[in-house]
Amino acid sequence: MNSINAIIVDDEALARLNLIEAIKDHPHWKLVAELSNANRLLETIDAHNADVLFLDIDMPGESGVDAAKKLTKLTTKIPHIVFVTAFDDYAIQAFEFYALDYILKPFDTERFKQCVARVDMLVANQQTFPPNYEHFLNNKYLKKIIIKSTASIRVIDVENIFWLGTNGNYVEVHHTEGCHLHRGSLSNLIDFLDPKVFCRVHRQVVIRIDLARELKSTSDNKNRLVLANGDSVNVSDHYKAELLKFWAS
Repeated sequence: MNSINAIIVDDEALARLNLIEAIKDHPHWKLVAELSNANRLLETIDAHNADVLFLDIDMPGESGVDAAKKLTKLTTKIPHIVFVTAFDDYAIQAFEFYALDYILKPFDTERFKQCVARVDMLVANQQTFPPNYEHFLNNKYLKKIIIKSTASIRVIDVENIFWLGTNGNYVEVHHTEGCHLHRGSLSNLIDFLDPKVFCRVHRQVVIRIDLARELKSTSDNKNRLVLANGDSVNVSDHYKAELLKFWAS
């Protein structure tokens, strides 16, 4: 059986420990590096002959998605990506996007065995990239957002979204059929959206660029953007220049 070299990147110490203990149950697997953030990920992968990368999606600073995008710059082989996440919505989207697999925290022994078997098969067959990696290399983005609740699973076409805004631990998805709450952070979700279509206009607001119609100054010197559907959203001075660039292009 082929030996497997693994790298773990997760800001939570307990999550890293759980993965370390899970790896120990598979003698042909070896942990070659453990990182609490993605700052040194590229150089770490360059320094080791890694076969698989366990990458947390939701981390402070650089997200797991941003880190994964940088892997194309590697001169060495690119390891298979297994996303690790506490949010099942992101797990589904990450898997659809370009991950070999995902592990939902907390995971059990059986679930990790399934992941091991998948990686073992690809390494044994000398497959360089997981089946969905071409989506990443071709810079493709989500076409649908999956929103799960206790009673239903809703699919929203990205082309029908007007704008997105933060609401606590959720993202408000405003679209042609109303507004629904998506569990997770806006900063992570925007990584899955085409930057030529969506633009951040505020720390808490992302809009569909072609729906922007009028930028107004309020009496208290704030900026409000009116969209084609009639909604209006806040625009911060920090992101105003970026919006104006899109209008000028």
